[in-house]
Amino acid sequence: MIRVNLKLRKEIGVIGMACLAFLAITLAPCSATPADNAKISTLPVMNGALSLDQAVSLALKQNLNLTRIEQNLLIARSKVSEAKAARAVSLSTTTYLTAGSGDTHSMISGSPGVSPTNSIDVPATGEAANQDLMLMFPLWTGGKLKAALREAKSLESATSGDIAEERLSVGLAAREAYYKVLLAQGIQDAAQKQVDASAENARVAQEEYNVGKINLSTLLRYKAAIANAQQSLTTAQNDVQMALVDLKVVLGLSLSSTIQLTSVLAESLPLQPLDQLTALARKERPVLAAAKARIAASKSGISVSRAAFMPQIYLTMVGGSFNTSSFGGGPGYWAGLTIGIPLLEGGARHAKIREAKAKMEQAQIDRRSAELQVDSGVTKAWLSVQSAQANVTASQREVEQATEAERVARLRVESGKGIYLEELDALAALFQARLDRVQALYNLNTSNAELMRAIGQQ
Repeated sequence: MIRVNLKLRKEIGVIGMACLAFLAITLAPCSATPADNAKISTLPVMNGALSLDQAVSLALKQNLNLTRIEQNLLIARSKVSEAKAARAVSLSTTTYLTAGSGDTHSMISGSPGVSPTNSIDVPATGEAANQDLMLMFPLWTGGKLKAALREAKSLESATSGDIAEERLSVGLAAREAYYKVLLAQGIQDAAQKQVDASAENARVAQEEYNVGKINLSTLLRYKAAIANAQQSLTTAQNDVQMALVDLKVVLGLSLSSTIQLTSVLAESLPLQPLDQLTALARKERPVLAAAKARIAASKSGISVSRAAFMPQIYLTMVGGSFNTSSFGGGPGYWAGLTIGIPLLEGGARHAKIREAKAKMEQAQIDRRSAELQVDSGVTKAWLSVQSAQANVTASQREVEQATEAERVARLRVESGKGIYLEELDALAALFQARLDRVQALYNLNTSNAELMRAIGQQ
């Protein structure tokens, strides 16, 4: 067993307490937890009215996929902190208790994972005890640490752009899910009108049959129309509930929530010139800012690789107390410069530079590709809005004409100038016109939502 004399134990104790006090004051870990890390134990329940703007705002706060992706920003910020720490003073304390026998001295390194790493020369024979306090500070690294910090900050900016782009996607998903419910409700309303109209026609047909004005075959046709309309209504009601489920998922709400949509599908939307919208997208889209930041990060990565050819100079200071059973000992300190100069490494550093340059070329290609995709997305969405707006106008005329046709057919039948099949066909055509109208409104609003995302707006 190692025996350490009383004087050495006191010296080690004093140095150890000083180290612990220093660490407690300057290097205490941060216990604060960012608000973004709040854990979602249960999904929130919402009951009541919900507007479109509220739905988008709620999705940006509650969407689970977005919450997961936002953790990437915390990771990127941690990388920045690590890069900053590499440029600061590093301090460690190490205690050595050794015993041995032999003819030569040995070198013992400190515990792995403790930086800066310390090592001592221990005597060949006898017991020894050593308490060290080691400090290191980078004086000159050929620009490696500065470039590494710039790279980390650029990647943080790129991550922020990625998250902002994802927020646009979540906003679009919320709008589309909201519009999908409105579409389903519109179809349900049209189906309900079809059921009501068919039921009224069947009632009149039953009265006419009772007095012998129409035959059984015609009566059965009217009753069959009720059954078909009821099937369409049942399907539409189910589609509304399914669309509400999808909306709650996008908003991050509990499926037990009961919400009533208060917004409606817009019938007309302003449309700016295409060139203005393209210019706005080039300015606002986060994906382009993220691509630019990645180019900057790759340039810093090249600087980091080139710095590997440069000398690395650190200020090193060591203080401690050393005692052996053979020669005694006492406290002392050492200070100096450590200079590392890379010589030969088999071409690994040159390969790193080639890799970094290839990554920069890739980042530049990605930016050009992103610009092309943004321009293409704006153009396609703009064309879709134009087409959808024209279809909305046409669908309005279709409804008006189908309504008038149904009215005329009904009057012809009532006056005995038309056959009952005309009335049934006209009612079916009116139902289809109403469906086309709702679908046209849905397409207009979703196309406009896609255009908003394409130009970088919620």
